[in-house]
Amino acid sequence: MLVVVIVVVVVLAAHQLMSHLIRPTNPRVYFDIAVGDVGVGRMVFRLFDDVLPITCENFRALCTGETGLGYWLRPRWYQNSRMYRIIPGFMCQGGDFNFGNGGMGESIYGQFMRNERFAFSHSKRGVLSMADAGWEHSNNSNFFITFGPQKHLDGKHVVFGAIEHGMEVLDAIERVGTIGGKPKRPVIIHKSGELNVDLLRREAIEANESLPLGSEDYVERSVDSWGNPDPEINDDDGVYCMPERLIMPDQYSPVPDHLFRRAKGQWDNQL
Repeated sequence: MLVVVIVVVVVLAAHQLMSHLIRPTNPRVYFDIAVGDVGVGRMVFRLFDDVLPITCENFRALCTGETGLGYWLRPRWYQNSRMYRIIPGFMCQGGDFNFGNGGMGESIYGQFMRNERFAFSHSKRGVLSMADAGWEHSNNSNFFITFGPQKHLDGKHVVFGAIEHGMEVLDAIERVGTIGGKPKRPVIIHKSGELNVDLLRREAIEANESLPLGSEDYVERSVDSWGNPDPEINDDDGVYCMPERLIMPDQYSPVPDHLFRRAKGQWDNQL
């Protein structure tokens, strides 16, 4: 009996270790974006899973589509959905894979999910945050990406990630926005997924062997859905940095103003 218990404990510990190595903390997910019929590139997001695991797992699973069909018998998957609301200087909004207008999102946990935690500020361009249904604890699959600092949204919407690579794609999205929010041209999430999972699958097929566990090479060797290699992502190059923390903000340095565009910030109640 003691031997059986020891074996079970060892197996569980090994499973947890393997899961951690294959899917590291703060996973990277991506959107390949098309404006009209033209692919404009890839946005890579880093999710703050170490602080907001429930919210980040919802978004990650909706990027991969791994949870299958939802309530409306449509894939719970961002792939082939559209950015239905784009306001220059404010934000772009997407995530309604059911009807494409923001009215019928769906989380992996059910129709709605609670506000997990207001840990980060909408302090810069490229912040990834939850868009709710208009009342407290009504998060689902809808999200938005800021075009600049929007601190009036702090404490109302849950920030759970930020763009790590692909700001030029966000620029292309912003250019087709309007003051009323209706895009001038369709903006489609042509493909979505999780970077390390895609690379492990692809290289296992090509080389007939798995990547070394814990390898970070998937970032540098990732390619977009049009077959173009993505440039290397360097966390120290000043393009990516964490949003400001709302909790104990004195311990964190603000984002340098010269790195990010300033937003007009006059749309106070648009989400």
